[in-house]
Amino acid sequence: MIDPSIPCIHELSNGELVQHDVYEATRFPLFASDFPGFPVFSLGGTLFLVRYREKAFAVSARHILGTPMTDPSSLIIHERNRVPQGSKLDFVSAHSFEIPLSEMQSGPDDAFDLIVWEFQTGQHGGVQWYRWDPNTICECETGNRLSVVGYLFDKSNITNIDENTSRAIVQISKFGFRHVRKAGDDQASLKAIALFPLDFVSKVQNFNGLSGAPVFDDDQGKICGMVVRGGIDPKTGQAQITFLSAQHIDRCLESLHGGESKMDVAIRMY
Repeated sequence: MIDPSIPCIHELSNGELVQHDVYEATRFPLFASDFPGFPVFSLGGTLFLVRYREKAFAVSARHILGTPMTDPSSLIIHERNRVPQGSKLDFVSAHSFEIPLSEMQSGPDDAFDLIVWEFQTGQHGGVQWYRWDPNTICECETGNRLSVVGYLFDKSNITNIDENTSRAIVQISKFGFRHVRKAGDDQASLKAIALFPLDFVSKVQNFNGLSGAPVFDDDQGKICGMVVRGGIDPKTGQAQITFLSAQHIDRCLESLHGGESKMDVAIRMY
């Protein structure tokens, strides 16, 4: 079993050896604010930074932008241990993936709860990026041990000191799950479960903030997906998450990279 908090070494498909870890690539999403006295704000959630071939992206669940939707271009990328110092520099665009109107069905589809930001460079201050590659992602098997790495909203706090300065106190958390099955017929959504002690549940209460968090397959030592929703029963400690497969996210990144699109969806750019 591989711990996602420990840097791991992978050989990329081009033969290059890289050392990276999920923790260093995971961020609490902050956005620049236009309101006087509130330099930054967050609606909660988690995002993670990846290098796909020569391009740099941030990946998360689209619903972390709220309703009405926050301007994606106001995202601030910061050094994980120096929140909220960071920069909006090098932003190129943001993309979501939507079902064509002619194919829309009733209700939301987890497979399209995805937003991807693109940046001009992967070298961005003290930020480290997870190298997204066929050899660093995997398809998890039933029963595999999984780790979810993200920021619980109840454990995060932003204090606005003055008109130009904010201080954010955030805490990254890791939760263990077991992969159980597909979540639906779309071949993109998966489910995982866990049973937590009741004394732990009394402290956590909910998983608000894990949307967009990377899911790491401990048994294979690779990213296998991204959380879109989840919950925990306060009476039993039974927990469940729904997450998008890494293969689904990979197809989305390939569509943005300039290759032939493998998805019959509309790609919206912001």
